[in-house]
Amino acid sequence: MSTKKDDFDAKNELYKSVAKENGFRHSIWSIYAVTDFAQIPFPNATKLMYEYYDSDDPLEIPLSRNSSYLDLWKAAEIAIQKSKDEHHIFIENFVEDGEVLILETGS
Repeated sequence: MSTKKDDFDAKNELYKSVAKENGFRHSIWSIYAVTDFAQIPFPNATKLMYEYYDSDDPLEIPLSRNSSYLDLWKAAEIAIQKSKDEHHIFIENFVEDGEVLILETGS
């Protein structure tokens, strides 16, 4: 029988594996409901916005329609790297606002 800890550990290993395979070094995936990075959660999104700590100008990263979770992680990785904020690196949520996804991070 699988426990919550086993489930958490399996997902954590999956996320580490995806990060390593894609060279993600600036972000950590923390949306534990996701297990299929090929899934397309927001088919109409065309832009990722990141209103990061200590800035009045949000970063905008273009997205292709039908972006997968992996594509969203790639965009979030770029946004977090560009922000130079080494504290808020945990990808916690994407909030849909029309064709825009707002990246929410935590530390």
